[in-house]
Amino acid sequence: MSLPLCRRTLTTASAAAARRVAKDEGSIASIFTSLTGEGHNALPKRFSDLKKSLYHEELAESWKQVLKELPGAIEEISSRGPDVCYLFH
Repeated sequence: MSLPLCRRTLTTASAAAARRVAKDEGSIASIFTSLTGEGHNALPKRFSDLKKSLYHEELAESWKQVLKELPGAIEEISSRGPDVCYLFH
């Protein structure tokens, strides 16, 4: 008998996390140049153009709907615990 897909996914993710090799400790400044005092390196214009092409009002409205439903989903997930599986809903 096979585990439900949501259980298999969690099991696989847990096993992968257990195999990870510890990394050297670093500084958050290595990721955010604004924390290093170095000059700002702007991305090429194509990234700005891409962002503008992806944004539209329907996307914003859709996100607002997600945020509106989120508290109820959090409550349901909290009450059902590990038995919750939303992968195909």
